[in-house]
Amino acid sequence: MAEAYGIFDYRHIPVQLLATLTLGLRDDSRVKMAISGISFSQERLILAAIADYLAVLVWSKTKDGQHNRNKPKSLYELFVGQQDRREIIAYSSPEEFEKAREKILRGEADGN
Repeated sequence: MAEAYGIFDYRHIPVQLLATLTLGLRDDSRVKMAISGISFSQERLILAAIADYLAVLVWSKTKDGQHNRNKPKSLYELFVGQQDRREIIAYSSPEEFEKAREKILRGEADGN
């Protein structure tokens, strides 16, 4: 917000205006990345994919590549694998949700 709009203290701005201004931010801004749950910019992921293709191309010309051994690890998969992959849990009733919540608060296994 400070870089694009010069807003250093967002608490004095109406929420609706903040939401509107947030839409105008770059896709790789910290706010938009946090909202969408992304840790890496699109540019970084594309560069990782390019590096992966180059590594596989070079590897394919080696003896290991000819025998399909020791394939290089994917940077792209490393980046994407670091993303939070949270399982979506749905409840069919408020009572079911409250039971699961109580289990979580008591420290029991998975809350289901």
